[in-house]
Amino acid sequence: MRRIAAPPWHGGSNDDPLVATGRTLRWGVVATGGIAGRTTSQLARLADAELVAVSSRDAGKAATFARDHGFARGYSDTDAVTGYQHLAADPEVEVVYVATPHGQHHEVTAAMLRAGKHVLVEKAFTINAREARELANLARDRQLFLMEALWTRFLPAFQYALDVIEQGKIGAIRYVQAELGFTAVDDPRSRLWA
Repeated sequence: MRRIAAPPWHGGSNDDPLVATGRTLRWGVVATGGIAGRTTSQLARLADAELVAVSSRDAGKAATFARDHGFARGYSDTDAVTGYQHLAADPEVEVVYVATPHGQHHEVTAAMLRAGKHVLVEKAFTINAREARELANLARDRQLFLMEALWTRFLPAFQYALDVIEQGKIGAIRYVQAELGFTAVDDPRSRLWA
């Protein structure tokens, strides 16, 4: 069975990405919206994750999110520096989850990579191929891990599908169409309905 390679910070000899790294990874999160809260609640369950810092444009949201999710500190915008720039400068943060609206992914992710942080970026990775290439090149040049937060890639069914394709059991793949849907609550305060 083909396995997805472990990230470069993986310290153990086991190449299975589902196995803990063997050392604590110190996380930062950029943004305090719903997906950031859901992802953070899962990060908090990992034996090898420490929640270090969160950033938001708003000081109150940063403080509340930090308190509610167990982060050591929250950063927010000041007159001269954005909250995410404060987080990028935090020497204790190793890995950053970027959960901003996708139009900001390129700017925020590039700042994190330039600061020497590994980055997990919420979907959509960027708004165009040029931005994606720039980020991939920046991560490669700095030898940093960069990935879109595509959780389905780690499901056993995905691994099985890769094996079936690799073994040629269904012939040459010429077209793939995939969709993911969810029930959206009709709430006028939600960005989905605004």
